Amino acid sequence: MTCDSCVKAVEKSLSNVHGIEKIDIDLKTGSVVVDTYLSTQEVKKLLENSGRKAVVKGYAGQQAGVAILDTGVPSIKGVVRFIQIDNDTCVVDGVVDGLNPGLHRLSVHECGDLSKGCENVGDFFHPHEAISNDRIYGNLGAVNAESTDL
Repeated sequence: MTCDSCVKAVEKSLSNVHGIEKIDIDLKTGSVVVDTYLSTQEVKKLLENSGRKAVVKGYAGQQAGVAILDTGVPSIKGVVRFIQIDNDTCVVDGVVDGLNPGLHRLSVHECGDLSKGCENVGDFFHPHEAISNDRIYGNLGAVNAESTDL
């Protein structure tokens, strides 16, 4: 957001939406805090209906961690959330913008050092190497990036 008209457009996209309790928009930091029970994707879609790109950086509630993706390539940015639902379940939810259309591998690695791209990230995260099963927990599969006009 760069001006008051941006703030008004964002405000309009979120106002009078059932499920949104409170909105706090800060032009100086470019942030929007939304108190809601709507899903992350619903809030993101509402924000993008204002004509702006949106990245959801986190939310309160369960135990959660957030990883902000900054590869050094200005056009590729994203946020991934890890939400611990219970002792055996972790939900991974995120958004990455700027990828070329097509399939891309999604994985969690041992290290988070992206100073040299993906050269310093280590092996796939796999906390249960002693357990003999074929699953590698850090290999989350592939995602298909679609072409958009946003």
